[in-house]
Amino acid sequence: MIKEALTERENKRYEKELEKRRVTYGQWCRLREEAGTALEASSDDQTPPKVSGKKEERETDYVLLDCGRGNIAKRGEVLIAEYFARHPQVQILYGDEDVWENFPNGERHTPWFKPDWSPDLFESCFYFGSLTAVRRKLYEKICPHGKERTDRREMIRRCVEMAGGRERGCKTIGHISEILFHCESREAILEFTEKQREAPLEESLMRGHLLKAGEKPEISVVIPSKDHPETLEVCMKSLEKAMGGLSYETIVVDNGSSPENKKILDRLLVDCTYLYRPMEFHFSEMCNLGAEQARGRFLLFLNDDVEMRMDGCIRKLAASASRPHVGAVGMKLYYPDSIRIQHAGIVNLPMGPVHKLQFLEDAASYYFGSNKGVRNVLAVTGACLMVEREKFFQAGGFASRLRVAFNDVDLCFRLWEMGYFNVCRNDLHAFHHESLSRGDDEAEEKLKRLLEERDALYKGHPKLMGLDPFYSVHLGRQGLDTRIRPAFETAGNRLQEKRGRLGMERLAGCRQDACLLFRVEFCQDGVVQGFGAVLGDNNACYKRSLLFEAEGGDVFSLKLQGQYRPDLAENMPDQNRVGLCGFWVRLGTENLPEGEYQIGMKAENKVTGLKLLWWSSRKIRIGA
Repeated sequence: MIKEALTERENKRYEKELEKRRVTYGQWCRLREEAGTALEASSDDQTPPKVSGKKEERETDYVLLDCGRGNIAKRGEVLIAEYFARHPQVQILYGDEDVWENFPNGERHTPWFKPDWSPDLFESCFYFGSLTAVRRKLYEKICPHGKERTDRREMIRRCVEMAGGRERGCKTIGHISEILFHCESREAILEFTEKQREAPLEESLMRGHLLKAGEKPEISVVIPSKDHPETLEVCMKSLEKAMGGLSYETIVVDNGSSPENKKILDRLLVDCTYLYRPMEFHFSEMCNLGAEQARGRFLLFLNDDVEMRMDGCIRKLAASASRPHVGAVGMKLYYPDSIRIQHAGIVNLPMGPVHKLQFLEDAASYYFGSNKGVRNVLAVTGACLMVEREKFFQAGGFASRLRVAFNDVDLCFRLWEMGYFNVCRNDLHAFHHESLSRGDDEAEEKLKRLLEERDALYKGHPKLMGLDPFYSVHLGRQGLDTRIRPAFETAGNRLQEKRGRLGMERLAGCRQDACLLFRVEFCQDGVVQGFGAVLGDNNACYKRSLLFEAEGGDVFSLKLQGQYRPDLAENMPDQNRVGLCGFWVRLGTENLPEGEYQIGMKAENKVTGLKLLWWSSRKIRIGA
């Protein structure tokens, strides 16, 4: 009875703290207004103008074209005018929007934070949404004397064409990362993304490149592989139907299969180019070796554990890759025999490149259709990456300084810096037995290599550290939450910092047990982020401390305040009260002596006294 009473007390404390950490969108907007950093700051009490459905008549440098039902934000026109004044090259402008039911007295919700100009997404759905501003001179070319002759969406598409929206390095279409419009209902805002358009195959671009038998192939498939003949055979057999009639060649780069497997591969690859080069696994060099031997116009870099099951999907990749403004092209990848997403484009966050939507079931639609249609992304995975041969060598190929990880991201970064738009065809899919070729990255040695290669990636692209033009700054950017969700949901969290030295910790009586699921997701520049949840128990009853073990064996501890992690509650529905199991702390020489420390966690049950311990393979360095 005493334990039940104590447990109930902790449960109530947990629910009270959870309620404090949860922030609604309306609360967040009000807090930002009070702080003077509102997405659309209210400088006066003037009622926002109602969209009439007619062209703005005042003589401004631009014309407002509405395609939705609702109200222009209070300072929407001011923000548009200021942006056009600061960016004279911009001809077309769009912004973010939300839902404000029963305006102006109802509650705001469902913010739609959009990417910067994304030409291929624009073809997939009308993501400009409810309000678009067009320079008056451009508008009058489409509609002389102000006479609109077609529906507004089609008119805006014609404006995009005339503004050179699909040109490499386009700078004529701008995006304001602020709320410019309030839709009257959730249905009104979702209508823009739920009606996906069929992606254009661009057969006119492809038709002239289908070559006759005996000429060089159209597609060169480059597959790094070692000691997986059965897996490789499945991959290769899946290519024929996926080509959709395109001629192709297969180049297998083997970095040292065993003699037994090499005999099998010699028989399997009799009609292929087989490059046997015994060496340590080096994805970049292996792919570059294959590319040097390739004769096709398009290079398809493919892991040997990827299986194509969609007829004609490679042809569609080539259709996208053939477009002058497009760089690298990838597709959605599923885990085997499922519709669980492994890859739907790579997002560049402060913690590094991540696979958003990973592990989620593809039956649902996530954040305004982010897993649907054709989308522009900053990078796609090298497990299935197509690029025109000329563009690949123009970008310098894969970087040899990146042996295993982030070489695909680096290539995509360079293509983007050259003005190309990278594409993820989420209307296509293949199946991927992830990382079969090289194992996982959990071991300490592999983790160290992964972090070193991440640092090398950003050393080559310092301006892109944490920057992603196709992922709004108002979306979640902390933690390894694979969902795409607005950042306001975790706005109640605050970076935990401590003054003074950390105390010493005695670990006597602690049980080292993997039931304490402890993950360090980010550790850089003194900031440590992750979570620790006790599996099979009530997490509301536990107090947690981060542990830092010095090389000499001394252990220091920091009592954690807990951070709200909605992803933990969603991803572990069978676990008890895990929503506050996150941590986000900053440490420095004020807290710990200079040196390197192994990071661990101690969890103590306040009701039963049980003490659990677990160590991560991650380390933190304090000081120089």
